[in-house]
Amino acid sequence: MNVSRYDLEATTNKARTLHPVEIIEVSCVIIHSATATIKASYQSFVRPTEHPRLDPFVIELCGIQQSQVDGAPLLADVLQQQHDWLQQQGVLDEGVSCIPVTWTEWDFKVGLSSVCQWMQTYTCRISCMTA
Repeated sequence: MNVSRYDLEATTNKARTLHPVEIIEVSCVIIHSATATIKASYQSFVRPTEHPRLDPFVIELCGIQQSQVDGAPLLADVLQQQHDWLQQQGVLDEGVSCIPVTWTEWDFKVGLSSVCQWMQTYTCRISCMTA
């Protein structure tokens, strides 16, 4: 069995009044649960479009610099790249178990879900998280 450990970072400000929130980094580590070994890792910054300038609060909070997101791909492209990467790793193969986990429920239930609702142009799917 595999575990896919996700971490999403998003735009924000100290007052938490920035809307819409945009994902600015997608990271995933695939862990073989029986051996607790890391099989592979994926990371990509994401270029925000609604609020392209990062607030100083998010730079301090996440350590992500403006230059890292300026030339990054858009979210739909990053999610497709990440899906393709999971396929290459074999974790989407028939009969392979993969359980998605995150630091908090914000990543999938709030962050990714709300961003994809706002975008309305991409059917969001982080592979292995269809539960």
